[in-house]
Amino acid sequence: MTVGLVCLPGLLCTADVWDPVTRLVATPATTPELPALDGIDGMAARLLADLPDRFVLVGFSMGGYVALEILRAAPGRVAGLVLAATTAAADTDQQKAGRQTAVEQARAAGMGRFGKGLARYLLGPAASEDPEMIARIVAMAESVGLETFALHQAATATRRDNTALLPALACPAAVVTGAADRVIAPDKARATADLIPGAHLAVAPDAGHMLPLEAPAALADAITTVLTKATGRGARDREEIHAE
Repeated sequence: MTVGLVCLPGLLCTADVWDPVTRLVATPATTPELPALDGIDGMAARLLADLPDRFVLVGFSMGGYVALEILRAAPGRVAGLVLAATTAAADTDQQKAGRQTAVEQARAAGMGRFGKGLARYLLGPAASEDPEMIARIVAMAESVGLETFALHQAATATRRDNTALLPALACPAAVVTGAADRVIAPDKARATADLIPGAHLAVAPDAGHMLPLEAPAALADAITTVLTKATGRGARDREEIHAE
């Protein structure tokens, strides 16, 4: 059976967030937008209806929460798992309150202004001064819009704790984190990796939360490693990929 590659974006991200990563990976990727729903389980069910029969699943940030629900619902279809800048734990009460505050701030400021301020928090020290990087995050925030942002914050705040899924994971897996991530701290990523049998942990130096934009090569390497293990085939030489 052919094994596909599915990459799920994060909060306030469009599928475009994956462009820097997928161009470095030999396997063509399916990069769906996250449905505008207020429940992570509903998002997972909606996506599963259109995904390949079997695939390596990559979840970035909120996409990781959806990825774990997909794993819960259809474990036999997941051939490998990559979790990037995400956690299996549920929100604390403080985090839930913070999500509601963020929606109120976005409503008051507008998505463009809100996205610009958020970008500086999400990015690592170097990238936070990069106007092009900030502009990309602002453009995605404006594209997603306030209504979907509010739904996704509600979904994320009410998600279940999926930590118990990790020790039973039988497929190849990797966890990727940014050393300067202020949203999901590196120690939380290490804790996640420690729960998954045989998981590979990659730490991107200087990167913040926006791994697909800040550290695409590190994320592509982790994906390629999991794909290779899941398919039993060697990946194409990276020089060949860059030469295309």
